[in-house]
Amino acid sequence: MTRAYVPAFGTGGSLRDEVTADVAELFHTEWQGVDPTADLAAADHFLFHDCPPGVRSWAHGTLRLFHPAVLPTQPAGSRPAIPSTVIVPAEDRTLRSSWMRAAARLRLGVEAHDVPGGHCPHVSQPAAVAEILGELVRH
Repeated sequence: MTRAYVPAFGTGGSLRDEVTADVAELFHTEWQGVDPTADLAAADHFLFHDCPPGVRSWAHGTLRLFHPAVLPTQPAGSRPAIPSTVIVPAEDRTLRSSWMRAAARLRLGVEAHDVPGGHCPHVSQPAAVAEILGELVRH
């Protein structure tokens, strides 16, 4: 499973609870309230700033509004029994990289793998992401 957010497993809280309580911890202040689907310049600045123009143009067609009002309200349940990894984009302008690294350690018991670039490393840094995943498979 791929996601940008690592849930607080086993706490009884939902993603909505956590975002409501800790929005400043999770998100960069400048990102809060931005709708990248309505403003492609904002999408480029926050999500695709490290993508070449052709990739950026393609990525615009993948945009979907993240709407906090419809955040999952169900508790995260228990931590998965399968091995997990976290890939952290070091220059993310939406989620705080420091929060993602801490969540990897505290919530999954793993050290995060940093990649250069922004919020969508699978789009802007696919070779770096593939290298990390390949190393994990080989070990």
